[in-house]
Amino acid sequence: LSLHDALPISIFTHGCVVPAALKELTDGFNANWETAVILYYDEPAIGELPEGKLKNATGGEEQRIEKKGVDAYTADRNYNMVFTSNNQNGVVKLAGTDAAGEDRRWSVVTTDKVMVDEMVEIGAAADHEEAKIKVNDINNLIKNREEVSKWLSHLVIAHDIDNLKDRKSTRLNS
Repeated sequence: LSLHDALPISIFTHGCVVPAALKELTDGFNANWETAVILYYDEPAIGELPEGKLKNATGGEEQRIEKKGVDAYTADRNYNMVFTSNNQNGVVKLAGTDAAGEDRRWSVVTTDKVMVDEMVEIGAAADHEEAKIKVNDINNLIKNREEVSKWLSHLVIAHDIDNLKDRKSTRLNS
């Protein structure tokens, strides 16, 4: 295996792409978060994710891990959270303005396009039924560590990460 193939596979080990649940966020039993690189919430209800608990789960470099029957301990916080929703208002409450810095934890991507419609329009699917199947397949990819690893490998190669340091220092010295 090349470095580009081996690195993502070592990063995305079993249990690193983890479906997250409100219960893990609020009651403390979150053992699967310890090895997570990506925690994803699929279609959480409006108001389901308590603001204070999310702030705690995303702040700092350490997290408190609580396994059933074992005393709580701290571990490095290595994950990013991904929330997907069809709710136009989003699922994470945003407060303040950019100047206040209160929303610095979140990157929100909002679109007025419907993926199924777009796939048909650009020819990626013959019709809406085929597009729905493909969208479902895409949704399942985030749960597959090997596919996430391939995606990350593609990004590393496409953006020439080996030469990133050289490009960065060239820009800084210009």
